[in-house]
Amino acid sequence: MDECLDVLSLSDQVLCAHVRLQYILEKCEAQLSSTSSVTAVNVTHRVAKRQLAEWASVARTWNGTCQLFVPPGPVADTRQTH
Repeated sequence: MDECLDVLSLSDQVLCAHVRLQYILEKCEAQLSSTSSVTAVNVTHRVAKRQLAEWASVARTWNGTCQLFVPPGPVADTRQTH
């Protein structure tokens, strides 16, 4: 995927930034949907934050600053069990 995006980035940087962002979100969602422990959720959250910060520093396609929402305190397990 990275090689394809490198070639495409020469002509459409905005599309590439969106594809990379979607990839990060899909990986995060897959990790969160497959885990049941609060520790794993917190680790996934930290990894996603790092990846989004890296993405925001590289994705120079917006006129403004990309602000990431970071909730205060540790991430709680909010999934309901039935």
